[in-house]
Amino acid sequence: MNLVVVFSLSMWATLISTTAAGGWLIYRAQNSVYLRALGIYCLTLALWCAGHLFAIRGDATWAIPLLLSSPILPTAFLHFTLSFCKDYIPKAGVYLTGFPTLYFISGMVSAISLALSGAELTQWLEFTTFISLNTAGWVNLAYTAIIGVVAHLLLLQAQRDCPPNQRRSIIAMFIVGGLGFALSISFVFPSIGVNISPYPMLAFPAYGVLLVYAVVRYQLVEVNRFMNRAVVWLALVTITVLVMSALLALATKWGFSELAHTPVWQLLIYSAALLILAAALYHPAQRFADRLIYPEIRIDQAKLEQWCNQLDQVADWDELKFALNELWSHNSTTPISVMINQTATQSDDPVITQPDTPTFIINTVVSESSEHWKSELTGWQHTTPSEQHLAEVICTLLPAACAALDRGMRLAAAEREKLEQEHLVELGSLTAVIAHELRNPLNIINMAATQTVKPVRDHITSQVERAELLIQDILTYAGQIKLHLQPTSITALIINVAEQTRKLFKVKIRVETPDELWANVDPQKLSQVLINLLENAASFVNQKEHGEIKVQAQIVEENLLIHIHNNGPSISPDITSQLFSAFISKRSGGSGLGLAIVRRIVDAHNGRVWHHTDAGWPVTFSIKIPHAITNHADSGAAFK
Repeated sequence: MNLVVVFSLSMWATLISTTAAGGWLIYRAQNSVYLRALGIYCLTLALWCAGHLFAIRGDATWAIPLLLSSPILPTAFLHFTLSFCKDYIPKAGVYLTGFPTLYFISGMVSAISLALSGAELTQWLEFTTFISLNTAGWVNLAYTAIIGVVAHLLLLQAQRDCPPNQRRSIIAMFIVGGLGFALSISFVFPSIGVNISPYPMLAFPAYGVLLVYAVVRYQLVEVNRFMNRAVVWLALVTITVLVMSALLALATKWGFSELAHTPVWQLLIYSAALLILAAALYHPAQRFADRLIYPEIRIDQAKLEQWCNQLDQVADWDELKFALNELWSHNSTTPISVMINQTATQSDDPVITQPDTPTFIINTVVSESSEHWKSELTGWQHTTPSEQHLAEVICTLLPAACAALDRGMRLAAAEREKLEQEHLVELGSLTAVIAHELRNPLNIINMAATQTVKPVRDHITSQVERAELLIQDILTYAGQIKLHLQPTSITALIINVAEQTRKLFKVKIRVETPDELWANVDPQKLSQVLINLLENAASFVNQKEHGEIKVQAQIVEENLLIHIHNNGPSISPDITSQLFSAFISKRSGGSGLGLAIVRRIVDAHNGRVWHHTDAGWPVTFSIKIPHAITNHADSGAAFK
């Protein structure tokens, strides 16, 4: 391809890109002085390229003035440098106020060199006319170089004290500036008698784009999205043009000599049309390929959003495992397992054993400066390509879901601690007043009741007992809960509490636990939890014919799980969201604090208690206490 044609295309590309960039920067500048100065620099660079285009055409009237206006280029860049780094360059504000004068001086240098015929157009190599500098032109070039060197020295000075992002921009600008100098130096070859083609200037279109991107990539977010697309399209255009050029070069050998003489502009049109057609067909072709290679799996954007929502709604790691298994089971019948490791470090990866079943492995990687999640697959060698593809897609969703869950759990823990402190401060003094001010009058009432007739005495005694119960519950709810963890037979604890409740309320209670179920808990506090939940259930069940309570307990992955079901009346949906708050739900004869006390005790165990209706019973309360397994536990035992 003719060098003159290629050089013209390079100058046109630089002219168009820098004009667009300069106009956009000035439009976006608003009150930003450095963006406006960078925009002016881009526009003057576009004019300099236009000068070369006029020079190639032999139009000295426009070519020489535009090319000799080069001192405006480094002046605009120096203006940009001072305004961009003004907080890190001494006296930058003073220098900025004098910039109109510097622009005037640069303009005068250009005008004087033009008046003294600082350049002319001469024949050079393949170029019919090309710029050649005379004495005044060399002075013009020397002034231009000095201003450019000063600007880059100021960049080096500023990068030592500026923030990291700005430092990265400055270093990138310095490198791109050196690249621009190396590319542009070849335009002086005719002036010094060097007959080497100006090949470096062919890469000049990249200079302006890279310089602008180095500056604004941290200031204007949309630039990064644009550059991402631009790089993709540039790569595609380059590859397409190279391939088509190679094919046309071989056309003569293949007997298609007419194709070898295809004009460049037609080659570019063919390339652009091919790319547009490829872009239009990409998504349909991708869907066709997916259905061909992975026939059993259908994955679209709606399904991906649904999966993300499912993973985002989990409350803890066990629920994440459950949600992942549910998500997988709806798309495949192959059993899987999930391993979550929260203790990995960057220098010491966890030892991973090869499981018997396909496994999702999720690790948190902690370094000195950051923490992030990663997921990987192992044991998938014997699954179908569709299942492997599905697993890979799900695997890409897991790090973000784990990071969000981890943040949510930490925030929830911090919020619980905050509420706990506020709760203690507000109720500490109140409970002391209740204990002293109510119990003494109740004792007096009780003693006075002994002088009354039996029916009245019995009534007063029962009401005093209710008041005593309320006082005790308030003291329990308001006081600080200190746990005394110890290996405890959960089986024996549940059976004892169930037997007491059965005798007191005359209700049917079935207990289903392993023969030997041990956990590391506070036995007195957990007994209080079971008493409150069983008595609460019994007070409703004993009013119903064939009323029944069922208690289940087991250890699952080192977590103690207890489920208390009853077939009494369902709980109104209006209060389920506040069920564990004080005085929200109150059974007959209760204080209204039973479930609130349950929640406080379970929270103290770092556990969770919740109400649900999806276990086949009208009412179910479930308790999960994490990491409760002890040496006594037989976590593999099944329900009796």
